[in-house]
Amino acid sequence: FTVGEGVILSATDIIVYEYFNDIRSDAGGSLTHPVRYPDMPAAIFTVNGTLNVNNFGGKIHSEVVGAIVNIKTSATYTAYELKNVVGSGMSTSVESKNVITEKAVFVGTTGEIALTTGVTWTVGKVVLNPDNDEEAYDAYIVYNPASPTYPTLPSVTKEGSAFQGWYNGDTKVEAGSAMSTTATHTLTAKWLSGITITLDANGGTVTNGSLNINSDQAQVYPTLETPTRAGFDFTGWYYNGEKVEAGQSFKTNANHTLVAGWKAKSYKVTISASNATVSGVTNGQEIQAGTQVTITVTFSKSSNISLTITGGGKEILSKTAAGTYTFEMPGSDITITAKSEDPPSSCIAAGTLVTLADGTQKKVEDLTMEDILLVFNHETGEYEPAGIIFIENDGWDYYNVITLTFSDGTTTKIIYEHALFDLTLNQYVYITEQNYADFIGHEFAMQSEDGFERVTMTDATLAVEYTGCFSLVTVYHLNYFIDGLFSIPGGITGLFNMFEYGDDLVYDAEKMQADIEEYGLFTYEDFEEFLPYEFYLAFPASYLKVSIGKGIMTFDHIYAYIEQFLVQNGLM
Repeated sequence: FTVGEGVILSATDIIVYEYFNDIRSDAGGSLTHPVRYPDMPAAIFTVNGTLNVNNFGGKIHSEVVGAIVNIKTSATYTAYELKNVVGSGMSTSVESKNVITEKAVFVGTTGEIALTTGVTWTVGKVVLNPDNDEEAYDAYIVYNPASPTYPTLPSVTKEGSAFQGWYNGDTKVEAGSAMSTTATHTLTAKWLSGITITLDANGGTVTNGSLNINSDQAQVYPTLETPTRAGFDFTGWYYNGEKVEAGQSFKTNANHTLVAGWKAKSYKVTISASNATVSGVTNGQEIQAGTQVTITVTFSKSSNISLTITGGGKEILSKTAAGTYTFEMPGSDITITAKSEDPPSSCIAAGTLVTLADGTQKKVEDLTMEDILLVFNHETGEYEPAGIIFIENDGWDYYNVITLTFSDGTTTKIIYEHALFDLTLNQYVYITEQNYADFIGHEFAMQSEDGFERVTMTDATLAVEYTGCFSLVTVYHLNYFIDGLFSIPGGITGLFNMFEYGDDLVYDAEKMQADIEEYGLFTYEDFEEFLPYEFYLAFPASYLKVSIGKGIMTFDHIYAYIEQFLVQNGLM
């Protein structure tokens, strides 16, 4: 092996001699310069098999720090320990053996040492502190003073800990490291007793979130668990952005966290639209999981409006009004379903009693456009008279009829959908074939001389009956009374419930004013292009801006209502 600067000669009081070509044979004879310390080990070298004793100025030295070692000829050197040297002029048996012992360490292995010709080498001393219940000891280093570096230092052991190397303060010393000082200094062993590696799944799932690595285990990463995350491919574990692999040395010897890396998969969008338009995505488009997707949905019809987004067997979004919506793309294909229908033309069955302005009642099939009905003004809390805007008659046929029964014995029959005022929810609710049973147990508002009474829905059934089917709308207030119950016709979502009601069925004035200030009011100028003024006055048109602002309806709804109204009144 080749010895450059940084050869450790020995640990304690090894005597080093300057080579000046004092040559003897391997055994017997006298030494030119007497050894005056019997039994003290001496470091000697043989040059090409011939014994050479190295001397500092003709004197023996037990302390070698700072000694100069001059290599004057190119030669191969072998290190030996010489014992029983007794003095000058005496023939004695000379015992030679390799000087390599537990604390006499050379670079690499024992045997021949090739030193560089023409280089002046200096001997220095370091103190090695193993910090393992053993005492610190000296070690002598041969180095080139022009560029002093450390040699490969000995490895040490400590039960229950892993050796991490020698340190000069906080700086690790390795073979070839520059020496910070040539003065005697201490190098201390550092140990690792065990670390904890935390696994951050980074949005995914991992079974075991941490690993405890004992010091007696290899200080390399084991095969780590593969986490899972719907819609993503796992790319590996990372430390400070750098990927780690099984078998790779630890990135740090301190407790640390590895973060899972992910690459999002892309999934397909399917759009199913009926009387609706979906923008922001296209049918068949593929989008990465985790992406924030924004869509805008409009409807061309005003009834049965619905928007649903499903994926992976789950409902992601469900809305009943047009608007702009944002959702996160899941780890699965999705279907966007948007649909609307023409509003129903009928909602109450023949025989239903409608209250007139004078308090009397009349069967719905007997009403005419000249009749004046009793309505409720939700702005003032007063009962008022109102004319009829239109009456629809779908004729007699077999219909799905919902029969509602109340705690006072009242029954009423509705077809398709009709709204009653639900005191439990404090708003008008559409009762349909799909939800009628949900309202059993709710309290509803019933007309009375003192304002209104509370009645409880006790039963609701659905059956096919042969009957007449009718629908009507009153001027401005839209509501009227069927079999004494507060009601609003079907197919006009967004034209009511735009303000919150108080306990007395009157709009909460403070909240109503706040809504108007936030969303504003329409004026006739917003409708004059396509609606006569007298018809504008027949509806609460100014308040529809609040409905739009709250997302209850859209302009498309308004246009559909206007078209329906104009058709029903023979204006289109």
